[in-house]
Amino acid sequence: FLLFFFFFFWGGYKVLVSPLNDIVELDGFEIPKIQELITLLHGKKYFTSIDLKDGFFQIPIRECDKEKTAFYTGKRLMQFKKMPQGYKNSPAIFQRAMQLIFQDLLETVCVIYIDDILVFGTNLEEHDRNLRKVLSRLNEYNLEENTEKRVERAESIKFLGYEISYNSVKPSLDRAQGIMDYKSPESRKELKRFIGMINYDRHFVKGLSDLLAPLYKLQSEEKKFIWTEIEEEIFNKVKKKWKEKLELFIPDMDGEFTLETDASDTGLGACLRQKDRPVAYLSRTLSGAEKNYGITEREVLAALWAMEKLQYHLVGKKFLLITDHKTIEFIKTKKNLDLLVFKDGSIALKNLTLMYNIVKGRK
Repeated sequence: FLLFFFFFFWGGYKVLVSPLNDIVELDGFEIPKIQELITLLHGKKYFTSIDLKDGFFQIPIRECDKEKTAFYTGKRLMQFKKMPQGYKNSPAIFQRAMQLIFQDLLETVCVIYIDDILVFGTNLEEHDRNLRKVLSRLNEYNLEENTEKRVERAESIKFLGYEISYNSVKPSLDRAQGIMDYKSPESRKELKRFIGMINYDRHFVKGLSDLLAPLYKLQSEEKKFIWTEIEEEIFNKVKKKWKEKLELFIPDMDGEFTLETDASDTGLGACLRQKDRPVAYLSRTLSGAEKNYGITEREVLAALWAMEKLQYHLVGKKFLLITDHKTIEFIKTKKNLDLLVFKDGSIALKNLTLMYNIVKGRK
């Protein structure tokens, strides 16, 4: 393969050998979902974050596989000795290795997302004991830490782009500031970048899709990009959301949840709560065909869509669903939804293995 250099405007550069990604199969090992990792932090009060130094370069390549990474510099042929950055399977390989190394410590002592480790404890004594276990394991497997980046024994800590504290998660301050400082888009590319930024935190904002609907339309290549006062007003309303106190509750996965769903003429919305505190907000726009649904069908769609999206929180549990009363009657009478209705009024959807109980209907 040929070697390429990507130069950054601040003076640094990266070495690229891209064709390898085009001919290898994708490793299907699943990287943990960030929101699911965060739920494991319920009840934890003290934290230490650990970053592994040049993480991928700490994984040696088998001798028989090194030749597959060979590249030509223009003068000579070279090959990687360690797993390269930018190789499409590097994240999956590294995550698998970390989960094998820390398998007996995961979820009870620490959580790991590729090369980022978060150690936790309900009190300082437990935290320090857990930290010693993690550091000992790193030493045992000769994994080098970037000690300059370690944040230790903190009650509030930045992890994977979020501010984590006792049973609380917020968007990182620097990302929120970047959204608030974003200038009005002058092109479709700039608009897509802005929407990409806010999508990382969309689960913090109620009804975001309805608010963004006019801006979504401008992303289409079929429509000419024209930025008017209407788009500017919506743009500023969206940015204003990040000036508010955006905060979600880190739930107790053994506790009870309440799910409230709703549907409008343009979109679906839902809020998952525990102890009257928001755990997650969901929203999406309706497709062209879905906009032709009646109000009851849209309410049903909202409930089923939200339950499917929140399977990690709700699977195998009874939870309280707040929706229009006609939604429940509709579900009970539709055999093709593949469900069971129990004597206590609860309903189990066999395709989702979820159960819910009716608390009240919106009038």
